[in-house]
Amino acid sequence: MIQQLKFLPIYKNVDEVSQLGGCVDLKNGYIDEAGAWRSRPGLLSYRALGTSAPVDGMYWWDEKQFAIYVTGGKIFAQISATTTPVELTLDPGVTVPSPCSPVFASTANRLYIAWGTSIATWLGDTSSVSFCTLGTLPTAVTQLAFLDGYILALNTADDLMYFAEPSTESLTAEPTWYAGDKAEGAPDKMNTLVAGWRDLIVCGRRSIELWYNAGNPLPASPFARREGAFIERGVLAPLSFVGANNTWFWLDHERKICMLQGNVPQVLSGAFDSVFQALTTVEDARGFTLTYGGKNWYVIIFPTENRTFAYEYTTQQWSEWSEWYSQKYEWRKWNANAAIYAISWNKHLIASTKNDGTVYELSNTTHADGGISVVNEVTTCWIDHGTNARKRARLLRFRLKRGELVGVNPPMLTIRYRDDGNQTWSTWEEVDMGNLGETAFHVQLFRRGIYRARQYQIRMSGEVALVLQSVEEDLEVLR
Repeated sequence: MIQQLKFLPIYKNVDEVSQLGGCVDLKNGYIDEAGAWRSRPGLLSYRALGTSAPVDGMYWWDEKQFAIYVTGGKIFAQISATTTPVELTLDPGVTVPSPCSPVFASTANRLYIAWGTSIATWLGDTSSVSFCTLGTLPTAVTQLAFLDGYILALNTADDLMYFAEPSTESLTAEPTWYAGDKAEGAPDKMNTLVAGWRDLIVCGRRSIELWYNAGNPLPASPFARREGAFIERGVLAPLSFVGANNTWFWLDHERKICMLQGNVPQVLSGAFDSVFQALTTVEDARGFTLTYGGKNWYVIIFPTENRTFAYEYTTQQWSEWSEWYSQKYEWRKWNANAAIYAISWNKHLIASTKNDGTVYELSNTTHADGGISVVNEVTTCWIDHGTNARKRARLLRFRLKRGELVGVNPPMLTIRYRDDGNQTWSTWEEVDMGNLGETAFHVQLFRRGIYRARQYQIRMSGEVALVLQSVEEDLEVLR
């Protein structure tokens, strides 16, 4: 009989022995709408900033059409897609720590940056980056937002939201800051402040509140809590809270990934909850979204844990994005610290986590991360095809895309397996991908032994667009 290996669903919360279908792990790839296993985009080197440090943060200043980078205690601005980033001059007393977690907000005329201290500002010209000086100044700012003409800051020193109204009369006038409100719907301290879709979202470790512009005149705070919009689910990792696709995503107080639908949180991470809840350190997690190549991902990075996960919210699938470190034969987190979409340049830019000050461009035609070939791996459940009887594997047939021109590393498909609960894998075996120009999409392996239940592990790598549509197994059931 002929049986097809199923890639979906992908579960991490059940014991491998009890899972009767789908896969138990998926690295770097994703399953598309047609059921094919495909590789994630690669990273093409875009700009080297000349530091020996990770790129701590990035921002797309859309009003100016500038890209802003923070790395190695320096701030850079790139004013067009073809120019070299320029290091900005810092006023005396303005020191950018390295590493740091920069946050950003902007108006048409000013950029605002904070990294846990005071708020720095820049006019987008030849002037230097300076600290704000007017009004009641926040001194420990971890979040910035913009809503209805106001710049808002979350100050952890006094657990207050600060706000400033930029001048509409003078393009270069520095705004005056005012101390505002605190969220008091729950006793937890605020750790997250974001704005979007005309709402101000204020979060603590156990609660989320929605605020709005109530129009109160200065110096009173113009903002007020929206009645009935209180959510008893908190935010554990403030930098994981990001907006996309007309909603919000974040890591909550139970270490679950949530999405907000209206005022109702929906848990997305059910299939992977056991993984997130087993991690030691999660408060430093960072999140960002990618909309690229017809796919939509929420990506969450756990820097201390050295792991990265991606949720494709169209097909509702999770996978782990990693870099294969061949020298030590181990997986490491994907080389991404932050991401921005440079709208007018139509480029998705990725910040390097390595000590090289590199900005990458996301690419579906580059199947390597900075020259390191992307390795895709899928691990099936223990497959028995509906019977515990002994079975002879007469044939494995793969339907895949091949025949493209190769890059530095040729395409490779390898497979190994283990039988009946044994922990020892067979040796890796290469599946012949054919010669250049051979585009027939079926390849086969013959005579692969006898088993009752078998777990397969398949890897794809190489600097070409690898697509594995299906795997069929031709079996003989034995008595």
